[in-house]
Amino acid sequence: MRDVVDLPNRHADLFVRLCLQNQGTLSKGKRQLPEYAMLSDHEIAGLEAAVAEAFALTTKR
Repeated sequence: MRDVVDLPNRHADLFVRLCLQNQGTLSKGKRQLPEYAMLSDHEIAGLEAAVAEAFALTTKR
């Protein structure tokens, strides 16, 4: 994840938990959270890919 964007540990941990709860993706509603609103779609996709790879997930895309 750090290769994509440098998030504080607390935000990175929350991102992982939110992705795991939503089959590997960050929901549109959660993208509006202050922690992630500044991220581009490309950065979010990269973070989702890192989570999917780390947890051997297949995303619903």
